[in-house]
Amino acid sequence: MLLATFLLAIVSLAYACELPHHQHAKRNLNSTLGKRWYGVDHLTEETQYLRGPWPDVFGDGTTPIRFCFDDENSYNNLLALIQDAINLWQPAMDVSTLTIEPSCGVGNWDCICDEDTHYDTLIIGDVTDEEDGFTKATQGHQYIKREDRERQDDGRYWYNFLAVKRDEPRGFSRWWDLHAVAHELGHVAGLDHEHQRPDAAEKGFYWSCTMLNDADSVHRRIANREEGTWREGDTFQKACNDFDTAERYGFSATGVMAKPTNFLGEGVWSKDLDWGSIMIYSSYRNEKRLSEKPAGVKFPEGSWMYRRYYEGRSPRSIEILSGGITIDAATRAYDYSTVRISDGDIARIAQLYPSGEDGEPSGDHAEGWEQAE
Repeated sequence: MLLATFLLAIVSLAYACELPHHQHAKRNLNSTLGKRWYGVDHLTEETQYLRGPWPDVFGDGTTPIRFCFDDENSYNNLLALIQDAINLWQPAMDVSTLTIEPSCGVGNWDCICDEDTHYDTLIIGDVTDEEDGFTKATQGHQYIKREDRERQDDGRYWYNFLAVKRDEPRGFSRWWDLHAVAHELGHVAGLDHEHQRPDAAEKGFYWSCTMLNDADSVHRRIANREEGTWREGDTFQKACNDFDTAERYGFSATGVMAKPTNFLGEGVWSKDLDWGSIMIYSSYRNEKRLSEKPAGVKFPEGSWMYRRYYEGRSPRSIEILSGGITIDAATRAYDYSTVRISDGDIARIAQLYPSGEDGEPSGDHAEGWEQAE
């Protein structure tokens, strides 16, 4: 099962979205470089075994993320979602060397993973029917020495995966599922949550730990000194602020709190926090802005995160809207039909996967990495 295979996943909350079917015009990269995305850095010789950007596996200057589907059921259920999510990232691929393509060959979408699938291929699986299934993905690429590669019980490698729990069968819109998949593809490419920058609080990011769905459970487990988990000095406040403590309890705060600067190869970030990125969480969870009575929501009441700044000594708050989503003027519900990646998202991909000065792919950041077998 995808869900139980690894603890390497970067967990994401599910959001609703859908992508309009249209051709994306290439954007002027020079206008986007001022907004850089928080994500994994280019790897050096000392950090080449940490997760980082994907390599130029074919030696042709392109940087492909190659994927296959876990099984035929996953292919049938997820193909259209994956195709549209890839299209959502097209503006970033237009100005970089990055491509996202089936490992069986470009255009060969009916691509099912098997024992011959390369070790670093992204496995995409539908976990909708799994009791504890949720949408999540591994972040970036990890180089594994040939002698260290281990196959799972099914004979396949499981170093990179994207698990998708479709909420459309539960009554949510397809836009909802597509936003979640596009968000996770950002992780796969190497992007991290913008709100988890080490300096996020300094930039005005505020979040409420007590409003996390598993906050009460973690609070009780710490108070009861849960055997095998609790350690001397553990407090709920520490679990809200210390990444290692939160991770030990499996606390969802690990997907919100600022990350240590040495996490995942010391991610890099820009001067400005990108408040419009598709990789940032919105101020309200689904039960608020997607409830039957969203008109009753009066920001910032009930929000679990928002942008805070001061006018003199007076605090001001701004609602965070992920990836261009809007609020319907009549219903006050989130409208995901406007979802897109931000200029900052585009710029960060262009920096992780840079093209040459003449517009041709450079691919030189992958020097020394193993090529495709």
